[in-house]
Amino acid sequence: MQPFFHHYRTTLKKDLSSRFIYENPTQLPKLKKINLNIGVKESSLKNILPNFLGVEFITSKYPQLTQSSKNSVFFNLKKNSPNGVKVDLQGKQAYLFLQKLILQTIPNFKNRKDA
Repeated sequence: MQPFFHHYRTTLKKDLSSRFIYENPTQLPKLKKINLNIGVKESSLKNILPNFLGVEFITSKYPQLTQSSKNSVFFNLKKNSPNGVKVDLQGKQAYLFLQKLILQTIPNFKNRKDA
Protein backbone atom coordinates (compact mmCIF):
# COMPACT_ATOMS: atom_id res chain seq x y z
CA MET A 1 0.00 0.00 0.00
CA GLN A 2 1.28 3.48 -0.80
CA PRO A 3 2.47 5.50 2.21
CA PHE A 4 0.41 8.61 1.38
CA PHE A 5 -2.81 6.65 0.93
CA HIS A 6 -2.18 4.72 4.16
CA HIS A 7 -1.36 7.97 6.04
CA TYR A 8 -4.60 9.54 4.81
CA ARG A 9 -6.70 6.55 5.86
CA THR A 10 -5.13 6.10 9.29
CA THR A 11 -4.03 9.54 10.51
CA LEU A 12 -5.50 12.38 8.48
CA LYS A 13 -9.10 11.22 8.66
CA LYS A 14 -8.98 11.14 12.46
CA ASP A 15 -7.22 14.51 12.70
CA LEU A 16 -9.64 16.22 10.33
CA SER A 17 -12.70 14.80 12.06
CA SER A 18 -11.43 15.90 15.49
CA ARG A 19 -10.30 19.37 14.37
CA PHE A 20 -13.34 20.26 12.25
CA ILE A 21 -16.95 19.35 12.84
CA TYR A 22 -18.19 16.89 10.22
CA GLU A 23 -21.54 15.16 10.62
CA ASN A 24 -20.73 12.35 8.17
CA PRO A 25 -17.43 10.67 7.30
CA THR A 26 -18.33 11.21 3.64
CA GLN A 27 -17.92 14.97 4.17
CA LEU A 28 -14.19 14.58 4.79
CA PRO A 29 -12.03 15.97 1.99
CA LYS A 30 -10.31 13.41 -0.20
CA LEU A 31 -8.16 13.35 -3.28
CA LYS A 32 -10.37 12.36 -6.22
CA LYS A 33 -8.21 13.11 -9.23
CA ILE A 34 -5.22 15.07 -10.54
CA ASN A 35 -5.28 16.62 -14.00
CA LEU A 36 -2.01 17.37 -15.77
CA ASN A 37 -2.16 19.54 -18.85
CA ILE A 38 0.67 20.97 -20.95
CA GLY A 39 0.01 23.38 -23.82
CA VAL A 40 2.53 24.15 -26.56
CA LYS A 41 2.88 27.36 -28.59
CA GLU A 42 3.92 25.72 -31.84
CA SER A 43 1.31 23.24 -33.01
CA SER A 44 3.54 20.64 -34.61
CA LEU A 45 4.16 17.10 -33.46
CA LYS A 46 7.90 17.81 -33.36
CA ASN A 47 7.35 20.29 -30.51
CA ILE A 48 4.72 18.22 -28.71
CA LEU A 49 6.62 14.93 -28.65
CA PRO A 50 9.08 15.85 -25.81
CA ASN A 51 6.16 16.99 -23.63
CA PHE A 52 4.24 13.84 -24.50
CA LEU A 53 7.15 11.61 -23.46
CA GLY A 54 7.84 13.70 -20.35
CA VAL A 55 4.27 13.44 -19.08
CA GLU A 56 4.24 9.72 -19.82
CA PHE A 57 7.52 9.28 -17.89
CA ILE A 58 6.33 11.29 -14.90
CA THR A 59 2.87 9.75 -14.56
CA SER A 60 3.47 6.23 -15.94
CA LYS A 61 0.26 6.62 -17.89
CA TYR A 62 -0.30 7.20 -21.61
CA PRO A 63 -1.33 10.86 -22.21
CA GLN A 64 -3.93 12.15 -24.65
CA LEU A 65 -3.22 14.70 -27.36
CA THR A 66 -5.39 17.81 -27.10
CA GLN A 67 -6.57 19.56 -30.24
CA SER A 68 -7.70 23.11 -30.86
CA SER A 69 -11.46 23.45 -31.11
CA LYS A 70 -11.46 26.44 -33.48
CA ASN A 71 -9.22 28.62 -35.61
CA SER A 72 -7.26 31.32 -33.82
CA VAL A 73 -5.32 33.93 -35.79
CA PHE A 74 -3.88 35.39 -32.58
CA PHE A 75 -2.30 32.07 -31.53
CA ASN A 76 -1.69 30.94 -35.13
CA LEU A 77 -3.74 27.76 -34.64
CA LYS A 78 -5.84 25.85 -37.12
CA LYS A 79 -8.89 23.83 -36.16
CA ASN A 80 -8.13 20.26 -34.97
CA SER A 81 -4.37 20.85 -34.89
CA PRO A 82 -2.58 19.28 -31.85
CA ASN A 83 -1.62 21.85 -29.25
CA GLY A 84 -0.83 19.93 -26.06
CA VAL A 85 -1.15 16.80 -23.95
CA LYS A 86 -3.22 15.89 -20.89
CA VAL A 87 -3.48 13.10 -18.34
CA ASP A 88 -6.12 12.39 -15.71
CA LEU A 89 -4.94 10.48 -12.64
CA GLN A 90 -7.57 8.97 -10.36
CA GLY A 91 -7.53 6.86 -7.23
CA LYS A 92 -4.28 5.21 -6.24
CA GLN A 93 -2.46 6.58 -9.31
CA ALA A 94 -3.15 10.09 -8.01
CA TYR A 95 -1.70 9.22 -4.58
CA LEU A 96 1.33 7.60 -6.22
CA PHE A 97 1.94 10.69 -8.37
CA LEU A 98 1.56 12.98 -5.34
CA GLN A 99 4.05 10.87 -3.40
CA LYS A 100 6.56 10.98 -6.26
CA LEU A 101 6.09 14.75 -6.62
CA ILE A 102 6.53 15.55 -2.93
CA LEU A 103 9.32 13.10 -2.07
CA GLN A 104 11.45 13.11 -5.25
CA THR A 105 10.72 16.03 -7.56
CA ILE A 106 10.23 19.06 -5.29
CA PRO A 107 13.30 18.38 -3.07
CA ASN A 108 15.50 18.33 -6.19
CA PHE A 109 14.55 21.90 -7.05
CA LYS A 110 16.13 23.36 -3.87
CA ASN A 111 16.76 27.10 -4.29
CA ARG A 112 17.66 27.47 -7.92
CA LYS A 113 17.53 30.87 -9.54
CA ASP A 114 16.97 29.48 -13.04
CA ALA A 115 13.91 27.37 -12.10
